[in-house]
Amino acid sequence: MKTPHVFWIGLVVHASVYLAHGQQNNATEVAPLNEEPPSVRATDPPLDAVHLTLSVERRQMFGTGYKSFTEGRLGGEMIENEHQGLSIFIFGGLIELEEGSSTHDAAHDPAVIGFGLGYRYYFARQHTFLRPYVALEGQILWMTWKYRNEIVFDNETIRYDSTQGADGYLGFGLILGSNKFMNVFAEIGAGGGFFAAETSEGLNNDIFHPYGYIGVRAGLTFQF
Repeated sequence: MKTPHVFWIGLVVHASVYLAHGQQNNATEVAPLNEEPPSVRATDPPLDAVHLTLSVERRQMFGTGYKSFTEGRLGGEMIENEHQGLSIFIFGGLIELEEGSSTHDAAHDPAVIGFGLGYRYYFARQHTFLRPYVALEGQILWMTWKYRNEIVFDNETIRYDSTQGADGYLGFGLILGSNKFMNVFAEIGAGGGFFAAETSEGLNNDIFHPYGYIGVRAGLTFQF
């Protein structure tokens, strides 16, 4: 075999070996599909799957006949990732009516129960000491009351009545503490709502009008 042929054959073999070695290196550099993103370190605690929240809230209401609303709430939040959570909650409370108003003259302070859905966006990672967030909520409520003076309607005497309503809320809050089981939080926000135009007894709802409010909420978060 002539020397030039040996030279070219050796060059081709050397190039083939070099390319195969390069492909092997590239394969080892490709991250596996289930590798954690760079924002999650191996030393980080695992994401909490569920948060249970207990809270109380005081709202200053604005609207004809309203004064304030005090409620208690129980909720559960599903953690989507480090910064987002979806929640469902139930609540109950009492609306205090403004003395001297036509609403107060017509009905005693109503009781309210309901449920709602919420969304939170967290500006900090889990298990940090100060964790601010924004909250967006929508809720359906049911309100019942006793009339101060009995009403006769369709040959029936009505003493109690009820109606449904809807409410929307936007708030800003802060979770305090990096405990893996229980933390405290506080929140301030604003919103508004309305009630149906007809009561469950078939009367026109000319007592309870649309309203707005600002509120302060505080509670405990249990992490599981």
